[in-house]
Amino acid sequence: MSAKGTTKPEPSRTALSDADIRSSLAFFGAPLQGCEPREVLDLDATLIAALALSRMDPTVFRVLPLVLKRNLGQLDLERLRELACSRELLAEWGMLVDLAGEVLGVPALTAQAKKLSREVEQRERGQYFRSRSYFEGLLAERRTPDVVRRWGYLMNMPLHVFRGLVEKHA
Repeated sequence: MSAKGTTKPEPSRTALSDADIRSSLAFFGAPLQGCEPREVLDLDATLIAALALSRMDPTVFRVLPLVLKRNLGQLDLERLRELACSRELLAEWGMLVDLAGEVLGVPALTAQAKKLSREVEQRERGQYFRSRSYFEGLLAERRTPDVVRRWGYLMNMPLHVFRGLVEKHA
């Protein structure tokens, strides 16, 4: 396990499999079944790699607020911002931090999201997850939490889903 202040090198995205990212998430407390918990990346790199993966895998996105909660004391918010910028994921990172701050009631995350919002162009970005049907897109229009919509995204995943997961696994 890496101590705070030490970092594992961040392998390129092509060198990591989705299973590696999930295993690293499980190591940091994500309740993902079928994953052997192992620290493939450090915490910050794991979160940003998982954020990229979450665009294709809603299960990964649902567990990210819980991973943030379980590791609040170890987060390097400035490094996370830099990693998100380097992967062109700043809007996604801001949205996740804002969502987690609201669901968890953590003022430090809410303050960080506010700071990030000043760096991100406010525009409509569309569906966060790929829609499988026209009707799924309509549901996303209706069910997107306000905190997600603020960042220009839509998702067919209401706020109570995130709250429930955090409460269930806290």
